[in-house]
This record gives sequence, C-alpha cells and structure tokens, in this order.
Amino acid sequence: MSTEVPDEDAFALLRAVVAAHDDGCQLWSRPGVEQARSLYVRGRGAVPSIDSIVAEIGEDRAKRMLPDIIGRRNFDNALQGYRSPCHYCGGDKDLVYFEFALMRVESSKVEVKPTLITAAVSLASFPLFGAGAFLLPGRSHKGAALHMKLVVCKPCCTKEGNMFGLFMMNEKRASRHPLWDDLHEHGFTKFLPEDKMPDKFKFGSGRHL
Repeated sequence: MSTEVPDEDAFALLRAVVAAHDDGCQLWSRPGVEQARSLYVRGRGAVPSIDSIVAEIGEDRAKRMLPDIIGRRNFDNALQGYRSPCHYCGGDKDLVYFEFALMRVESSKVEVKPTLITAAVSLASFPLFGAGAFLLPGRSHKGAALHMKLVVCKPCCTKEGNMFGLFMMNEKRASRHPLWDDLHEHGFTKFLPEDKMPDKFKFGSGRHL
C-alpha cells in the first residue's frame, strides 16, 4: 500500500500522527497536538497508532522522513521560543513573548550551506529554504521571511526597558534571540517589527502543524 501514498501525503500523515501522540507536548504545543488528533478523528474516526501509519506509508520512507519532520519542528520551535527560557537571563517564570520577523531580501547573494545553525537545530536534516518554510511577501520587499518571537521574563522587561520601564521591541532587543547571529550569516538581515510583518504571520497564528 505504501506505493499508493504520494510522498507529500505520506509526510503529512506521519507528521500528524507523531504530533497526535506527543502527549507531553515536547515538540508540539497543546493546540498543535489537539489539531492533529482532530484531523485524524474527522478523517478516520480515531487517532491511529504511529506503527499503523508507518506500515501504511512504508517503513523505509518513514525512517527517511522522520528526521526531516523533527528537524523542521525543532527549528520552528527555536524561532518561536517554544519551551524556551528568557532570552536575557535564562529564567523560566513570568515570560512575555514579543513578535518580529527577519527577512532575507531576494537580491541577497549569500550562499546557503547545510551547516549546524545551533547545537539543537541541524540544517543537515532540514531543507532551510524548502517549500512551506517561509513566506514570500511582495510589494515593498521580496524574499524569504521568518516569523520569530523574543522571550523575555517580566523582571528583564523592566530592567531592559526604557526610562519609563517599558520594553519596546526594536532591532537591538531582537538581537538577543539565540538564532539571530546564525540567521544573519545566512542572509536574514532585515528586521521587521510586528507592525511590518507579513499579514500571514499576523493572522496565521491558528496554524499549529
């Protein structure tokens, strides 16, 4: 049966079933886990086991796709600060999330190589500029954009804020994101504050898979 399932569908089936069984929300948030479960319940009446989906798409193909699925998820989680401590002090209490984006303008001549972007995110198993990974805006700028979140605890918001104690997001503060330097090396050098982000980032928060 595995040959009857196109690669794109097989990838989606495997990703969804792995997410659906992420009971501890290690890689997927609770909404992401519930979304995956809901998709299977609506489509098949119940959430299948991981083994049954592996058998359906083929074991060899599942082994080939799984590192890509995990790599993509780890990378997205790193961008979004999922399960991350404060990007200033490392604390894990009273966290606040500030949205922004980094963009690689289309005219950039930076050559992208499969290298280690952080100790936890391997580009060797993640096609950095693959389809679906980035939005291609248009209009004022054309290129690839990454939706990111800076994680800051409330004490650091006050300590690192302006003279009025307000933490106003800007490029300097965004540079505290752990992936900032690595992404700059790969051509993502244009900072977009929240009000300048592509609309898909602003209104696409419901997409968890």
